[in-house]
Amino acid sequence: MSDIAMIEKIVIVHVWEEEELDYETSEAYLIKPGYAMYVLTGTVHLARVEKIYQTGLHRFYVEDRSTASIQLASCLTGDIPVKI
Repeated sequence: MSDIAMIEKIVIVHVWEEEELDYETSEAYLIKPGYAMYVLTGTVHLARVEKIYQTGLHRFYVEDRSTASIQLASCLTGDIPVKI
C-alpha cells in the first residue's frame, strides 16, 4: 500500500450562527475522514468536518464550529491541490 494520501474534492458549508444563520461554501479537500483543508482569502485552514447525509447531496460537509480550525499557511498562490 502506498504512503501517498489520496485527497477527495468536497464542498464545505461554513455556518455562522451569530450572524443569523449566515453561511458560505468553499471548495475543500478531504484528507482523511473528518478532516479537510480549504483555502479562504489566501490562507490554508485545517478543520474538522462532518458529512451532510441528505438525498442528492454528494460530497457536502459542514465545518464543525465547536472546534477551531488551524491556519497552516498564508499568502498561498499557485496550484492549491498540489500544495495541499
